[in-house]
Amino acid sequence: MTTVNDVLRPGSTALLTTQGPDGPRTRPVIVHDDPAGEVGVLAVLTKPDTRKIADVAATPRATVCGTTADGYYALEARTEVIDDPAVVGPAMARFLGMDPAQA
Repeated sequence: MTTVNDVLRPGSTALLTTQGPDGPRTRPVIVHDDPAGEVGVLAVLTKPDTRKIADVAATPRATVCGTTADGYYALEARTEVIDDPAVVGPAMARFLGMDPAQA
């Protein structure tokens, strides 16, 4: 079975659509594997004071879409904000090309 992790490789650019108080908002993001290693989960790293965070906290659903070599995809999913430093720190370290153990 194909999973989201097969379609979206770490570092892929996708379009994330969230639902805000004034309607849907779409913006490009870089996707990452789930920091905990769970299959079928994507991560988007962002600053805590962004509109993405506010939208997801208020309405925990989003759409991720984009293209692949074989066509296109659109994934609708449940979302959550994770701000646990034990999870976010190693994910940011990987993103920055550092050793996650040092985070």
